[in-house]
Amino acid sequence: MDGFHYYKKQLDCLPDPVKAHRYRGAYWTFDAQLFVDNVKTLRENETAFFPSFDHSVGDPIENSIHIEKSHRVVIVEGLYTLLFTEPIWKELQKYFHQFWFIDIDKETCYKRVVERHIKTLGLSRPDAEFRARDNDEQNGDIVRTTKQFANIILT
Repeated sequence: MDGFHYYKKQLDCLPDPVKAHRYRGAYWTFDAQLFVDNVKTLRENETAFFPSFDHSVGDPIENSIHIEKSHRVVIVEGLYTLLFTEPIWKELQKYFHQFWFIDIDKETCYKRVVERHIKTLGLSRPDAEFRARDNDEQNGDIVRTTKQFANIILT
């Protein structure tokens, strides 16, 4: 799902671009409609192209993932695939067979995100910690409220 982050140039066009860049990764900084449309295309045609995302590049890489009819199992990963309290994300319910939730404690998530920010973004530890607490932790709190919609919860 990371390939559906809004491009930086799209964030620049939102009503508050500074806020959009600061909180990139929040559900409202994703092109949810395009994500749902691609999933729908995959279900209807059994083939589709999806974008990928490289955190060190910072923007989606279009059509870099091709799913073909021969692929028997497709796993779609993303923080907001269970965000059924938002109408656009709720549409995903009709396209997947199962929804899994991987339940990891907040502190483990925090530590992993800090290390990812250091490794992929080149942030100092204090800056990575600030970003993780200021943005990622809030997103995680939202995601934790969605586990009720999962068919399977892994701990």
